[in-house]
Amino acid sequence: MADLEAERTIASTVSAPESTLVEESAETAVEIDDTNFQHLNEPAEIADFATPANDSTPIDDVKVYARKAAIGVDVVSTYVVSDPAAVATPDRLRFYDLDYRPTLRLMVDHVVELEAPIYFDVLVDRISRAHGFQRARDLIRGIVKSALGNKYTITPEDDREIIWPIGSDPTDLPPYRGSAHRELGDIPLPELAALADGLRASGLDDEEVVRAMQEHFGVARLALSTRTRFEAAARWREG
Repeated sequence: MADLEAERTIASTVSAPESTLVEESAETAVEIDDTNFQHLNEPAEIADFATPANDSTPIDDVKVYARKAAIGVDVVSTYVVSDPAAVATPDRLRFYDLDYRPTLRLMVDHVVELEAPIYFDVLVDRISRAHGFQRARDLIRGIVKSALGNKYTITPEDDREIIWPIGSDPTDLPPYRGSAHRELGDIPLPELAALADGLRASGLDDEEVVRAMQEHFGVARLALSTRTRFEAAARWREG
């Protein structure tokens, strides 16, 4: 009961992350010669967010947003950030009540319909922020998972879960939807693989695909973890 009361008194102000093109730290960065990719240097399109100047977020968690569509890739659909409040009025005080679950299901379904494939933790973030919670604690995650139900296919990606649209086949690559207002780290690997597929269709090999993805996302120097994701996307078809 104490936890419930504590959750209900959390301040409703939520700070949004900064959107920047970053040069990743030298300790984990891999230098990449971009001599052959000068034609990819287009102005970046950056989402308008703000964050304190002394942010100490680890480099791999820094918010990185995409530029315009990569060379050779047609973005046939655009990623849209959902607003749970568009389908129901969030009620922070009733969030934990059982009779509020139908309202939560409406919100969850709305987010999944617009944003899937989407990581479960991103879904939780959408719902918790709509209700003014600064942090999605285990209890909140459990309630969102309950509202999610069993009608969606969920697949693992390392220590995260991807929620797929109803009727979709997780073995098929989803369309790459660009990254406006979406963090690089929150693009599911299968969607990055779709981007890599489009780049490969332009005649690029694996390493060139990695370089082109680096340029597309405006990352001056690649952290090892980011490079590993790009390489996995480039080699997705190899199994």
